[in-house]
Amino acid sequence: MFNSKPKLRSFKPMSFLNKKVLAAAVGAMFASGAAVAAPLVVTPQYYAQEIVIPAAGLVPTAAPALSWKSGYNYSSGEVKYVRVELTGATFASALTTAPTVSNAGVAAGSVGAVNGLGTSVITFSVTSAGDITGTSDFNLPLANQIVIRSKGSVSVKVSLYDQASQAQAGGSTGLLQIGSYDETPFLSFVRSYAFANESGNTVVADVATPTTRYGNFLADTTTTPATTPVAGTLNNNLSIVIRPDVDPSRPGTQVALNAAGAPITLTDLFTAGSSIAVEGNFSAATAVTLGGTAPAQAAAGTPPTFPNRLTWTGLPTVIGGSLLYTVPGNRSIPASTFTATFTPVAAAGYEVAPLTLTTAGAIRRNGLELQAPFVQVPPAWTSRLVVTNTSSSTVACTITFLSEDGNTNYTGPSSVPCTIAPGTNVVDLQPIMTSFKDMSRRRGTIVVQAEATDAVGAGTIQGLLQIVNTQSNSITNHVMVRPGTN
Repeated sequence: MFNSKPKLRSFKPMSFLNKKVLAAAVGAMFASGAAVAAPLVVTPQYYAQEIVIPAAGLVPTAAPALSWKSGYNYSSGEVKYVRVELTGATFASALTTAPTVSNAGVAAGSVGAVNGLGTSVITFSVTSAGDITGTSDFNLPLANQIVIRSKGSVSVKVSLYDQASQAQAGGSTGLLQIGSYDETPFLSFVRSYAFANESGNTVVADVATPTTRYGNFLADTTTTPATTPVAGTLNNNLSIVIRPDVDPSRPGTQVALNAAGAPITLTDLFTAGSSIAVEGNFSAATAVTLGGTAPAQAAAGTPPTFPNRLTWTGLPTVIGGSLLYTVPGNRSIPASTFTATFTPVAAAGYEVAPLTLTTAGAIRRNGLELQAPFVQVPPAWTSRLVVTNTSSSTVACTITFLSEDGNTNYTGPSSVPCTIAPGTNVVDLQPIMTSFKDMSRRRGTIVVQAEATDAVGAGTIQGLLQIVNTQSNSITNHVMVRPGTN
């Protein structure tokens, strides 16, 4: 007999949709490959680029510890699988300290056997003791537990899986977004040493030196000529130092580490055969020193002069310091730029490279120099200088004649004093150019040095060379050269 009365079916509450699953579902909606929980915590470290990697690999004894939040709420007794993957390094063949998981410092679960030791990927199971929450801490010390076989960046990635086979394979199958973390770099190699002062100083050779033009350095930033010889400080600290901060983007000071994981030192890197050489024009110097305890360089010849390249040898702590150029006050100081080269000798276990500093220091002249590179007075020609001064000050000057190389029959003065008054100044070169025994070889170079200091304004003075044929009245003008500007 057919019973049309429907049966009543009872429904149980949706206990299977517990808070853990709900949290995972909500997290999956917001996660797009990156973890929702706090990121991996690992303090970046920097090792010296100069370290020679041993054949068996470098095992950083001070490598940082790795920690991360569970992100996932475990049920009591639930098992998940963690995959930790290195790039640029491998795990040691044995761990001195195993991974742990805790909740507010209390053991929250047990970690199973670690698989994959000796490779770049390890996996291990995690079994909850009932209180692994999303904020529980996983910790994995890395000191003495990773091996680096080549220099480069080392990074780590953490992934959480449902199954052991999924953790071993990697990839997206079985991957839980909550509890997984993107690749995070934490160790790199950087150059550990540098010149202490890479900018150098520009010192001024003063045209208004009482005894000799450009015979002294200005004592300070004023325009008062120095009355006693002043040493020019070409560089305040031409030393080799450990780079004080290899990562300015991070707070605090980051110093490169040596192979043992301690802050690297100069004696770790170099032996006493290391040297610093400075190249430039030292012809006006009576002494050149480079601080430290190394002996001063000695001049040679009669009169004693310094070569253009000076070398100091010793550990960088011995040869470093201020680069001083001392003058007697009666020699004309040439303008010059100075370069420095550090030639290191490596200590055992390190490979080091030379450093070159193109701005070790410079000397500039504060006066004005005008050059007529080629001056001659053929028969029936007149040669003259025309110098203009648009300022309101009369400027003292010197005209110097340089005879051509090998022409020894010039009997005139090598230089004569002059002045450049405001307006146009015309100087006849006949008195200078006629002082030849052989009149057919009246040619050479004219140089005008004017006391147009920084205060007066050297830009107000210009000059040209004019040659006039007195028979045809033809005129040729050539603008005089200003060294360094044209």
